Amino acid sequence: MVRERVDVQGRCCDEAWALYQTVRFQPIQPLNRFKRGAIISLCVPAGVIQSTVRTKFTIRRHIALLRLGRFQFQLLYGGNELMTYRELSACVKCSINEAYELSRFFNQNAFYWLERGRLFLCSTDQKKVLKLPLDSTNYFINIKLPERNDAIL
Repeated sequence: MVRERVDVQGRCCDEAWALYQTVRFQPIQPLNRFKRGAIISLCVPAGVIQSTVRTKFTIRRHIALLRLGRFQFQLLYGGNELMTYRELSACVKCSINEAYELSRFFNQNAFYWLERGRLFLCSTDQKKVLKLPLDSTNYFINIKLPERNDAIL
């Protein structure tokens, strides 16, 4: 959910993996906490920041696909602590296998998995899974969003 760097094969690098571990989430509406599910970015495919027009198209497409798949989801932002870099994301009620599939389909390098109040960072290629040090409630913030968003060109 933060600006990524990928290696020549398109895999998530250690630097990006470290940034993923500092994420904060800003719910857009009161979040019905799913006991299990995934938080997946709806924009910035493969870590490539796009124009406003392209970003809006990508987001609308991914939301439509979630609805077509009849997934329950809620929208939120994932970003840095000040939300000067934020990506519109979805908290999706799904199985872990569906989370990997959605993450691959949305061309994301990683996603967050919620399980009984714990938050895990999962590499889409399934090579890394990391339990984040705080329980998931500490990752949710509520601040006034700044006008600036470095996730959009």
